[in-house]
Amino acid sequence: MVLKSRSSLVLSLIFIVMLFAQPVFAQEPFSVKVLTEKQSVYVGNSANYQIEVMNNLNESVDVQLVPTISYSNWFATQENYTKSIAPNGTDIIDVKIVPDIGTSSGNLAITVSVCKVRSNVCSDTFINMQVIDKSQLKILSFEPELVESPMDAGAKFLFRLENLGESNIVSYKFLVEAYDINENVVSNRTVDLDKIPSNSLYPRDGLASVLLLFDAIGTYDVSAKIIDSTGGAVQTETSKITITVPPEVKTETIDKNTVPGILFEKTTYSVQNKNSKLNSVEIIHPVFLSQYIYSFSIEPDVVEVDGIKSFVWVCDLAISGAVGDSCEISLTANYWGIYLLIIVLLLLAGYIYIMVEKPKVKKAYINKGELHSIHIHVKNNSVKPLSDVIVTDILPAVLKIVGDYTVKPTKINKKHNCVELVWNLGTLKSKEERILTYDVKPVVEVEGGIDLPAVEIKAVNVRGKHEKVMSKSIVLS
Repeated sequence: MVLKSRSSLVLSLIFIVMLFAQPVFAQEPFSVKVLTEKQSVYVGNSANYQIEVMNNLNESVDVQLVPTISYSNWFATQENYTKSIAPNGTDIIDVKIVPDIGTSSGNLAITVSVCKVRSNVCSDTFINMQVIDKSQLKILSFEPELVESPMDAGAKFLFRLENLGESNIVSYKFLVEAYDINENVVSNRTVDLDKIPSNSLYPRDGLASVLLLFDAIGTYDVSAKIIDSTGGAVQTETSKITITVPPEVKTETIDKNTVPGILFEKTTYSVQNKNSKLNSVEIIHPVFLSQYIYSFSIEPDVVEVDGIKSFVWVCDLAISGAVGDSCEISLTANYWGIYLLIIVLLLLAGYIYIMVEKPKVKKAYINKGELHSIHIHVKNNSVKPLSDVIVTDILPAVLKIVGDYTVKPTKINKKHNCVELVWNLGTLKSKEERILTYDVKPVVEVEGGIDLPAVEIKAVNVRGKHEKVMSKSIVLS
C-alpha cells in the first residue's frame, strides 16, 4: 500500500513538472522555414526564395528579416521590410538574393534571422545557395595587320575579345602560335587575360595586338586560342601570314647645300626615308678646322678616328610618308673668329719681333764686404746684329771705383755729383752677350741704401733704326 502511494506521488510530480516546463521548451519565438529548394545562381543574377514565419508568441508582432552582415547587400527585400503576424499566425516573406560580381563559385549557407522589430527577439534559419562564377570569353576577330611582312620586322596580329559572362576573367590566356608546313610551332606568344572586365571588349579603346617573330621566309598558318585554367582550348581562330625577304633600306640624301662666305659658311643636310619601315641614318661632317668655330641647329657627337675628328648626327626616320620621315641638320662655320685670332696673333708677333730687335740690359750687384761688385749684363736678342752699341752707366759721387774693370770703359766723364762710365761695344752679333763689371766702395758712411741709376744702351739695328733700352735701377744696400 505504501509502494502504490509512492508511485502515484512520483507520477503526479512528473505531470506537474511537464505541465510547468512546457513554456520552457517553447522559448523559440518564431518558427522559420525556407520553402524554396536550394538554387544555383550565376554571379550578378538573382535567386528568389520564400521564407515561412510562424509567430509562437501570444501577441501580434511586426517581424523583420535580418540577413548575415556579410551578405546584407545581396538581399533586395531586406531594407525596411516588415510583416505583421498575429499570435500563432503564419506569413510568407519573399526574398531576392543577388550575389556580387567577383564572388567565387561554391556552396553558401547564409544565416537569416527573423526578429521582432526594435527587439532582439529573433529566430534563425539558413538559406543554401549554389553560386556559379560564369565567364564566357569569345574571340570576335583575329587577323594579321599585313598579309605580307618582312622577316626582320616581325608580324603583328590584331585581335578583339569579348567577355559575355557576369564575372571578371581570372585564369584565361590567349595563345597565338604559328606553324610551318610540317606543323611545327615556329613562333608563339601568350597573353594573360586576367584584366578583362566583365561585359566589355578587350581592350576598351579598340583592337589589341600581338607580335610574332620569324627567322625564315615562307607562308605560315597561325592559330589563336583561348586557354582556360585546365589548359583546354575554349575557342580557336586561324589565319595566315607570309614572311618575305626584308626590303633593302633605301635612304637618300635629298640635299647637301653649302652657302659659302668670307665670315660665315653654312652647310645644310636633308635626309629622307624612302623605305616602308623605320630607319636610322648617320650624317657625318668632317672637322677641317677647330670644332669650336661651329654652331649647330642640333648638337652633334664629336668622333675622332685616327686623329681625324668628325661631327656625327643620328636621324631616326619614320616610315616614308609618315610624320618625321625626314630630318634636316645645319651647321655654320664662323670664320670671323679665325680672322680675329689671326689678327691678334699678327699683332702679337709684330710686337715680339719689335721687342726682339732691341738689346737687353740688366744691372745687378754683389756685396763683397766693404766692396760692392756692379754687374751689367748686355745681350742682343735679335736674330740680326746690332751696331754702334753704347752702354752708359752713372755712378753717384758717394761711391768710388776700386780695382780693375772686366772691360775698361771707353770714356769716364767726371761730373759735379757723379761719374759717367761709357762703353762703346761696337757690333754685337745675334744672341751675343757681354758682361761688364767693376767694384765700388762708399767714400763716406751712408745710412740706408744708395740708389744706382739705370743703365742705358743705345744701338742701331740692321734697318738703320736707333734703339734705346734702359735697365731697372737698383739700390745698393
